[in-house]
Amino acid sequence: MILIIYGVLGRYIQLRGTTILSNFKQVTKKASSNNYLSQWGEDTLLIYSPTSLSHINITNTKMHLMNYRVFKNDKSRIDEVYKNSQKYKNVISIGGGAATDIAKYIATIMNATFICIPAMLSTNAYSTNKAALLSGKGKLTHAAKLADQIIFDRSLLLKAREQNLYGLSDVLSIHTALFDWKLSNRKSDEALDSNIYKLANSLLFEVVDYILNNNVQTLSNNIEELYEYIGISGDITNIYGSGRPESGSEHIFAKSLESRTIIPHGISVALGIILVSIMQGSYSEDIERCIEKLGSLKYLDQYNVTRETLKSVLLALKPRQDRYSIIDEVKINEIYVANLVNEFEERTGIILETPEYSISANAIQLT
Repeated sequence: MILIIYGVLGRYIQLRGTTILSNFKQVTKKASSNNYLSQWGEDTLLIYSPTSLSHINITNTKMHLMNYRVFKNDKSRIDEVYKNSQKYKNVISIGGGAATDIAKYIATIMNATFICIPAMLSTNAYSTNKAALLSGKGKLTHAAKLADQIIFDRSLLLKAREQNLYGLSDVLSIHTALFDWKLSNRKSDEALDSNIYKLANSLLFEVVDYILNNNVQTLSNNIEELYEYIGISGDITNIYGSGRPESGSEHIFAKSLESRTIIPHGISVALGIILVSIMQGSYSEDIERCIEKLGSLKYLDQYNVTRETLKSVLLALKPRQDRYSIIDEVKINEIYVANLVNEFEERTGIILETPEYSISANAIQLT
């Protein structure tokens, strides 16, 4: 079924002309990370996740290596280090979404070749032309270049285990994002692209069916399928020109949460999907079953997501000026938020920890 959707996507790329130069599958190369990284010289910068780097045996000492954690995902820190520094011809990332976004942004400001080696499929960052970085206003999305090449290393990706499943949240978020888009079309006269809408909706239905009809072990082992499904969700946003088809109020929530605590993007988005679908009145038991099967909300306490944290994030939610959503419609106050959190617990069966019993997010080591 992936081939059917991808065939449609390929035809739509041609119809849209030069909106996107190539989709992620066209620049994907299957290779060993060890062998691939051995060929680069001093004109190459490697942005790495320490955990990801520990999974491979890198022998190339000519490249310049930088731990992505140095930047704390902060755009101003990256600008300070690299805007007036040595210019690199190539920028390579190895890691998850944060390392990918940082490297992608650096490659953009340096006009360098960007090569992405995903070490986990926790987001669709490897296939998008956007970079989510922190700034004084929280976590914002910045325009960035597409990967010139993506290295698909199956053995490396398998080491991420269940974290690869988290990236499916960027597909499941189509559910709440399309609701917001239709709402905006009615309330603010925002144009709704019927072709993109149908394409995103088709991907959503196929992925929901795929998750519900396979066990977790099968899902985890089918790395190629995960890579394609998650990547296609990014391709759709590239073609449309913004994240509108898969990024709605659930991502507004996720970015707010991610600016307060260290948490994988796929987990914060999954949490946002459940909460926002309650707000929208679009709650889907199938979507909830998918999120439960993927284990996306199993470890909320380990990422410092307590009742108080959740209430604080919800109370601080602000609508995007450029993207109408359900957040523009509801009156968010302490009573509304308390009821929303209670309904979340009732529907999911997840009882959120109180702050004194929560585990610090600083104790969690992310890939």
